[in-house]
Amino acid sequence: MAGQPASIRDQFDRRLGEAIDAYLEQRQRGEPVSPEQWAQRYPEIADELRECLAALPLLERGSAAAARAPAAGVTDEEDLHRPAAAGERPAIPGYTILAELGRGGMGVVYRAIQHATRREVALKLLASGTYASPAARRRFEREIELAAALDHPGIVHVYDAGEHKGQLYCAMALVEGEPLNVWAGRRAASVRQKLELFIAITEAVQYAHQRAVIHRDLKPSNIMIDRDDRPRILDFGLAREVEPPLGTAAAAKAAAIAKPSASEARPAASGDASQLTREGQLVGTLPYLSPEQATGAGAVAVDTRSDLYALGVILFELLTGRLPYDTSGPLAETLQHICRTVPPRPSRLGRGLDANIDAVVLRALEKSPEHRHHSAAELLDDLRCCLSGEPVSAHRTSRFYLLRKVYARHRRQVQVAFGAMVLLLLTATVIAALYVQVRRERNQLDQQLHITQVRRGLAQLAAGHDMLAERTLWAAYRRRPDEIARWSLLAYFVENPLAGVLVRTGWVTGLSFSRDGRYVACSNLDGEVLLYDADTFARAATLQAHAAGPTHVAFAPGGELLATAGSDGQLKHWRTGSWQPVAQLEAHAGGVTLLRYAASANRLLTIGVDGRLRVWEPPGAEPVWETAVASAAPSVGDLSAAGEIVATTSGAAAVRIVDVQSGGRLAELPAVGAAVEALRFSPDGRLLAAWSAGQVGVWSWASGTRHWSAAAGASEPRPTSLWDRAPGRHVTWTPSLEFSEDGALLLASGWDAIVRAWRTDRGESFAELRSHGTAVYALALQSGSGRLMTGQVGDVRIWDLRQHPAARSWLLPSGATCVAVSAAGRLVASGNLAGNVRLHAMSLSSTDMTLALHAPVTALAFDPSGGRLAAADDDGRVA
Repeated sequence: MAGQPASIRDQFDRRLGEAIDAYLEQRQRGEPVSPEQWAQRYPEIADELRECLAALPLLERGSAAAARAPAAGVTDEEDLHRPAAAGERPAIPGYTILAELGRGGMGVVYRAIQHATRREVALKLLASGTYASPAARRRFEREIELAAALDHPGIVHVYDAGEHKGQLYCAMALVEGEPLNVWAGRRAASVRQKLELFIAITEAVQYAHQRAVIHRDLKPSNIMIDRDDRPRILDFGLAREVEPPLGTAAAAKAAAIAKPSASEARPAASGDASQLTREGQLVGTLPYLSPEQATGAGAVAVDTRSDLYALGVILFELLTGRLPYDTSGPLAETLQHICRTVPPRPSRLGRGLDANIDAVVLRALEKSPEHRHHSAAELLDDLRCCLSGEPVSAHRTSRFYLLRKVYARHRRQVQVAFGAMVLLLLTATVIAALYVQVRRERNQLDQQLHITQVRRGLAQLAAGHDMLAERTLWAAYRRRPDEIARWSLLAYFVENPLAGVLVRTGWVTGLSFSRDGRYVACSNLDGEVLLYDADTFARAATLQAHAAGPTHVAFAPGGELLATAGSDGQLKHWRTGSWQPVAQLEAHAGGVTLLRYAASANRLLTIGVDGRLRVWEPPGAEPVWETAVASAAPSVGDLSAAGEIVATTSGAAAVRIVDVQSGGRLAELPAVGAAVEALRFSPDGRLLAAWSAGQVGVWSWASGTRHWSAAAGASEPRPTSLWDRAPGRHVTWTPSLEFSEDGALLLASGWDAIVRAWRTDRGESFAELRSHGTAVYALALQSGSGRLMTGQVGDVRIWDLRQHPAARSWLLPSGATCVAVSAAGRLVASGNLAGNVRLHAMSLSSTDMTLALHAPVTALAFDPSGGRLAAADDDGRVA
């Protein structure tokens, strides 16, 4: 039959199964009939039917002991059992047979001693002996051949095989243990222990698959567990490399033969169809058949994935204690379950099982081989993931398929869950809407807070608290840099034309710009003189000038020398650029209180605590002139731009104007005011500014006339002094006075942290620079740039006076008709109805010039060079 097509073989098997079923039913009704007579009724299958019926007595002889577990090393597939009476032991050369271990329809297994190795083995002999059919002999030889090719700790090893007087035999490793189903029923193993054991079983199956061997009859009774809890796979009687699959008719025929014995794990009286056997050919066990085996699929369809299905059934039974579906009914119903019934989740039947284990088991039990694991290696990976708690591929590859299966079984529960999800979604939508509303309201409140903060900063600016306004507006801008904050900051900087801030300068005691505009020097109480680039304000050098702290710094008019003086009484000169010391003089005992260079001459004025005033010509070591200013009050003074005249006073004494060359007194101002704290000559030397009792006055010293006076802020309360951290060092605040280079402006610092500027000619207030945190200790104006530096405790601030609103606005005369600006932007011309043309210089001095015409001015224009101005009047004339 092996050479015939599969359809003919299936028809032959079906016919043979029907004949056997009819024979058994007639015997059960008590109507005896001989096998020979029955075979004659089916002439087309008579020979095969006669062979099958002849095997029935052998099966019935062992039916009384079929329900017992097989002996160690023997599987229930062979119906191994102890015989009722000991038979004659065969003699096999090279072996001493000790006892019979079990007997089945295909073979008999004995415990024996192998002479060559003196070890105990399981010796298996073909049951029919020399009378075995050729098919039975071929199957026995095939089992030996396949099993001998497998060398794995999880597969029973074949030691020897041969034939003696027509009797085939095989010597195998003797396994002292029990079948897997018996082990599982006796041991209360944990889920982890069961999975670890099953992984070892799967590794053995994987080994066989890698060598192109398919077992095709995997079941618990074919897996022995030895005394060390190690699994061994037995019985490769149905194994194949290339062999036609089990057909439906053959399955029915084998099931019919197996019914009287019922040898799996149930009594003969149960009448189930759990096993399929026939003499000499073990074709499978029904509960562990894959759907493709049960439906009689072709040999190509029965591949390694059929073994994976059987492993899935074994794992399901091992974890839950039951089969995935009922096999106690008729054969057709059982086959229907195998092919169609969806197994339940193992976690519903056993404790300690999770969704990962469910997914792995259910994927192994998929009806379609395409949906199962592709190999035993993939199944092993999933099992190990179950042990480690990692995601399994069964979830990732078949999630949608499992979802459809779950929905089919739990339609109502899924609908309830879907309704709950819809309700949850609606709830989430409401929460999201509320969140958006709360967020919108929060943003509105945040915007209102932002506007309030900006308004507070502008109010502080309007109230004159510029430092607080700066901090408030910057905080608002950093928090939310929108248009409101940006324009508010611009409004602040319009009022406070800050160009930059030098931080970490310490307690500033003196400031000075070099005449060439390249450097700026800053002294502090830490004993340092900090030198900066006047354009970039990058640190150029740091001089450790005076240990007790420098109190004054001043650049020479030529810019080649820098003079420093301190409370140690020393006067030092440094070379500009290299910043190397040129000279060091003992100027005054007890300390220097004033250091001032003449604006355009190489002369230097110093006043000391010792009550002496000295004039030097650096780097000379001796003063060119000196005088005593004996007084208990601090002395102040100044040197004219040409270095020829000195103004000095102490306390409330009269201000003396002295000629340096002759030492003669040129003038005396007896009524300047209370204690004078600062004096300053104008650049042309004609005017003298004095700071006294919070007032600034400008005098014409030659005539003794005061031109104007203005409030300059409060003085420091006396005798309070501001002390530095270091013991023994302190600085008492004194006001600073500075004229602009052209003499148009006078600037004064007050103890109230405000720097005030006035127009020298009229005494009008030009600006108030309020953005200081402490009293201002030093002032310095850069020549020709309009930049002012103010020093306080902690930083130096740079101001651009040209950007102040007062420097860029004029009050035009009434009746103004036209305006023109020169190309260079230095001059502004305005005309009016009175026939006058006024020229305004775009400088800090804002000096005006008036030109008179004879008719109302209607148009003005500068030529490109800015040197000439054209004016047209109402009479049509151009001048």
